[in-house]
Amino acid sequence: MIKPTNILTPNGDGVNDTWKVPDIELFPDNYVKVFDRGGRQVFYKKGYTNDWDGSLSGNPLAEGTYYYVVYLGKDLNMIYGYITILRNR
Repeated sequence: MIKPTNILTPNGDGVNDTWKVPDIELFPDNYVKVFDRGGRQVFYKKGYTNDWDGSLSGNPLAEGTYYYVVYLGKDLNMIYGYITILRNR
């Protein structure tokens, strides 16, 4: 079962600096979308590789809760959840 992490602390300390979706590489047709609480898409990537750092167009997103959708492939259930971005930790 794929269970994405729900915390992101992109401060350069090597811990939770990028959003991890364990075993995502096993699903080559994957894509992920992340939305803010207003429903605006702040991130999208087809073929996600655990590299999102909580930014939008190179600018850090504000601390807070964001919502994600992970598509693994045809005939597989999508995964929905939330991620919290914390800064200056």
